Amino acid sequence: MSQSKRASLVEAVVSTLVGVVVGLVAQWVFFPMYGIYTSYETDLWLVFWFTVVSFIRSYLMRRAWNSEWWKRTTWSTWVWTLEFLTLGAAATLALVAIHP
Repeated sequence: MSQSKRASLVEAVVSTLVGVVVGLVAQWVFFPMYGIYTSYETDLWLVFWFTVVSFIRSYLMRRAWNSEWWKRTTWSTWVWTLEFLTLGAAATLALVAIHP
């Protein structure tokens, strides 16, 4: 079943909001463990920019997974594409190993 653009948007927003909370808590917990001390304002800006990137990534990936192009794409096309993009065989070998 294909997901509508609206449903993709809602999913991306909810996922991103959860990510904001997790990101802030992670910064408050882990930054001090590594000697990184930032103000709350800096933490909010960092989370804001990571959220923007995450939202765009999430929405575009969801649309790609539900596109007709993806449904027509063969496994060998993806293996070649990943090998080309990574300029190495490590990612290709990992994907081939997990492909049923």
